[in-house]
Amino acid sequence: MAAAYIRSRIFGGSRNTLVLTSAFLISTFNPDDYAGIRSTSFYRTLSDDYATPLLRKILDGEQAHAFAIKAVKYAGVRDGDTFGHDPTTSSFLSVILTGRKSRKLSLRNCVMLSAGFDKDAEAIVPLLAAGFGAVEIGSVTPEPQSGNPKPRVFRLLEDSGVINRYGFNSSGHSAVKSNLKSSLHSLSQIRSYHSLVSGSEGSIGVNLGKNTLSPSAVHDYTRGIRSLGPLSSYIVINVSCPNIKNLTKLQDDLKPLLDECCKVRDDVCERKMIFVKVGPDLNDEGIKKISEVIINSDVDGIIVSNTSSSLRSTLKSPHSNEKGGLSGTPIKNISTKSVQKFSEYLTPKGIPIIGVGGIFNSEDALEKIHAGASAVQVYTGLTYRGLGIVKEIKEGIVDECKRKGVDNFMELKGKE
Repeated sequence: MAAAYIRSRIFGGSRNTLVLTSAFLISTFNPDDYAGIRSTSFYRTLSDDYATPLLRKILDGEQAHAFAIKAVKYAGVRDGDTFGHDPTTSSFLSVILTGRKSRKLSLRNCVMLSAGFDKDAEAIVPLLAAGFGAVEIGSVTPEPQSGNPKPRVFRLLEDSGVINRYGFNSSGHSAVKSNLKSSLHSLSQIRSYHSLVSGSEGSIGVNLGKNTLSPSAVHDYTRGIRSLGPLSSYIVINVSCPNIKNLTKLQDDLKPLLDECCKVRDDVCERKMIFVKVGPDLNDEGIKKISEVIINSDVDGIIVSNTSSSLRSTLKSPHSNEKGGLSGTPIKNISTKSVQKFSEYLTPKGIPIIGVGGIFNSEDALEKIHAGASAVQVYTGLTYRGLGIVKEIKEGIVDECKRKGVDNFMELKGKE
């Protein structure tokens, strides 16, 4: 009864109730104002042993996701916010990803938010304020679609993972475009943001998908580039979601799709980098084949990796046999190995890799960097550990740079 009442207050209550509850949670997890509190044993006990288990009992995985977006969205950002910027450490973390034909993506730091969290571009500004070097929205489909039937998100608490089969639930290009414009306008009004990210382009990525029933992947992806590409800092072609029928088969014959996407990009936003997002279940031959396609195309980079449709045999959770994409700690090693294998082909050609999969702390992030990644993305780790994970990862990378006597994390790339 109590759980049902709280759920009704969160999802069916007044806006004031939502805002007050959201403000409390955001202040609790704010990495700038509450870093000291987070480091105390009292806070860890309150958060890890009481608050987090309670919320998990009250809300299922999808409800918790929806609530988190609303909480972040209504937290607000004030002029003067530091956006997680620390002038004493920023030089260790900044990076410029260089693509083809002198295209560039400037990141104030290398810790990015993966697509999947803010699917519809509802909370870009406060997420940037949490300290991410970039926020990637989506996947966004041309027309609105509800995705797969619920339940479709399952926490694997015993494995520090998640299985989801959302199925590209999206508000569609039109609604997301409106949200993007609103976010860009909000950023333009925050003077402190521009003083802190000079040289950065706002760092908002748009991850594109196709409608489930669409007969043409080329049509859907190129339509996304035309609609949302000019508003983005970079574009992602997601061909590896295991929850869309036949989508991963696009990885078997990527060249025609990528050639068309690059051609449209050159027409409407020629300076924007295009990344391809691939899955972790590719064998060595598949990795080699995709690498050759990218090398011989005008694609600028690759994101490794998406969720996995395999790796179930060692899981302990009772939800381990649910269909969908597996993320979190269970895919950490296979995604890191994929980064390393892709790096063998792509790094000599100057093609950047963004590493994602199972990053819960700075050690996990550094593993991806040592394997050849030029930046990293987090998502499942955020859902388990809260927004404080952003600052903790950045601090750990800076500490490693100082320990190794290097001036920027890129000097650690590809080195054990």
